[in-house]
Amino acid sequence: VSQSRYLLIVLHTYLVAYWLVPNYFFKRRYITFFLAISILMILSSIGELLISNEVIWPSVRPELIQKGNYLTWTNILINGLGNEYVVIVFLAIKAVRFWNSKVGEQKELSNRKLSTEIELLQYQSYPKFILNVTDRLEKLASEKSDKTSEMIIRLSNLMTNMNSVKKGPLIQLREEIELIRSYIDIQRMNSP
Repeated sequence: VSQSRYLLIVLHTYLVAYWLVPNYFFKRRYITFFLAISILMILSSIGELLISNEVIWPSVRPELIQKGNYLTWTNILINGLGNEYVVIVFLAIKAVRFWNSKVGEQKELSNRKLSTEIELLQYQSYPKFILNVTDRLEKLASEKSDKTSEMIIRLSNLMTNMNSVKKGPLIQLREEIELIRSYIDIQRMNSP
């Protein structure tokens, strides 16, 4: 029996949160919104007072039955404002959850953007590195230097390591150290 009272409160909250707010408040139809919410508050308050005084209290707690005219404007407004408090708490929780999800989405987008920028920089620097090394190899080859074959081997090892590293968000530290070591060796040889 008391479930009908709670059902009325849930129905009221649902109508405000999922019908009035999106269809009137968010569309800047404030006068219609406040008029509709006032009518809904009065109707649900009257319904709750009737259910409480005529159905619930006689069977559960007869001493709480209000004698005489209990449907006064004072009782209706006090009960209605209590219902609106429930609606406000529900909307606040919903707003915080929505805001929290948007902050999470914003962080995810920021992380993706940063990752994309890093990848772009890597792809931009890779051809420059290869061009510099091939220029140095050409010079070493034209000078018939003993370092030419060693540099070709080191460059081959670096490229093999780069291709064998798993493409993913993380690589093993051992693989990263090996790549850095190969790169530094080539840079040392690349300097005149």
